[in-house]
Amino acid sequence: MSIVYDEVLYRLKEERTRLGLSQEALCKMLYMTQSHYSKVELGTRYMGFHELNALCDSGLDVNYIYTNRKPSGKYGDILSNLSYYQLYCVMNCIWFFEAAVQGRQFSGISDFVRYIPLDRKSKSDNLFFLLRQTRQLSQIKMAQILGMDVKKYRALETNKRLPDSEILFRMYKIFHIPPSVILKDENGIKNEIYINIEMIPPKDSNVILEIIHKITHTNDK
Repeated sequence: MSIVYDEVLYRLKEERTRLGLSQEALCKMLYMTQSHYSKVELGTRYMGFHELNALCDSGLDVNYIYTNRKPSGKYGDILSNLSYYQLYCVMNCIWFFEAAVQGRQFSGISDFVRYIPLDRKSKSDNLFFLLRQTRQLSQIKMAQILGMDVKKYRALETNKRLPDSEILFRMYKIFHIPPSVILKDENGIKNEIYINIEMIPPKDSNVILEIIHKITHTNDK
């Protein structure tokens, strides 16, 4: 993947402008000073995890900012009534259906998605720990891949440190894990599902759409 961090910063400004927000208006939503936010857009400061969560609630398309991918809107808002749990299950359905029926992937969903537990409450459920285990990497190697000191990486695995915007960027660029999965951003996960449904062959996407219809219909009862 050839994306560079400057492109993320460009799309951050693009999304802010799309919503008609000044830096001052957005930084209030993010509980940041304007001087700190200005440094974010200049690339001299990274957003912290809680600031990223606030960004997800601001109306900006965080998934697009990091991935440069947006759904076309072809399927409307068919996922609007689904919970985070159900959205996660749909994402897994897409991956498993392709693996079972096609033997290959047309969509861009990382195979790592199927390993991620929903609650992630225990130490062993840490996303970075699970990723390293599935890739059979040492902590030192994982730290090297993510471009950080091994002590800082160990802090990520033990939940003593939360991922910032730079780490989210590298997780997507290297492992193709969307930021919406790490941030548990429901709107971002919805967009990621729509994008991937659009990528798979129509006969297969119809199966996924039928599953979504059944889940939604069950919710209405």
